[in-house]
Amino acid sequence: MPTNPPLTLDATDHAIIAELQGDGRMRVAQLGRAVSAH
Repeated sequence: MPTNPPLTLDATDHAIIAELQGDGRMRVAQLGRAVSAH
């Protein structure tokens, strides 16, 4: 087990995480459209 201290997230971290997750969903949707277009 790593002995790293527990992470504490502030509002900025939450905003970045939300953006990354939104990005991932958009890429998945784009991939789905690209696949269904072929």
